[in-house]
Amino acid sequence: LHRKPVVWSDSTMLIADTINLVAPDRIVRSIVGAGNAFMTSRTDTVRPDRFDQLRGDAIVFTIDQDTVRMVKAVGNTQSLYFGTDDGEPQGLAQFASDTTKILFVQGAPDDVIWLGGIRGEHHPESVVAGKPTTYRLPGFLWRDDRPVRALPPDIPFLRTGSM
Repeated sequence: LHRKPVVWSDSTMLIADTINLVAPDRIVRSIVGAGNAFMTSRTDTVRPDRFDQLRGDAIVFTIDQDTVRMVKAVGNTQSLYFGTDDGEPQGLAQFASDTTKILFVQGAPDDVIWLGGIRGEHHPESVVAGKPTTYRLPGFLWRDDRPVRALPPDIPFLRTGSM
């Protein structure tokens, strides 16, 4: 995919100069964003102005059985993550490193590993509260125009206005 492509997976958006899907036997195994790769996730439905962000020269999604298992960013990576504990906001962590790996368990982030030249800081909720929009990595983008797959006409009970 070329010319400012965008790929969506649930509440996560990937943009890059080029995005390649690796799909042997028509089964997606990985998604590779190369050149100015940026991943944005909106996971907090209570606080929709908070976006987890990851950027790097390249970002690779590893997929197994239709579920993301790992996201790996390489080359001058930066990450910004808004933390919560029992649904309550806990501020944010911001890191830069050579490589960032996010490991997933049952489709949810479980562990983050930063490798090489690690620099980071934590901003407590008392600092972040009321101004989360000021925390954006360079290249941040969120698009609300996610395409919606049209429903087949033979499924009238799912079509808008059918009830």
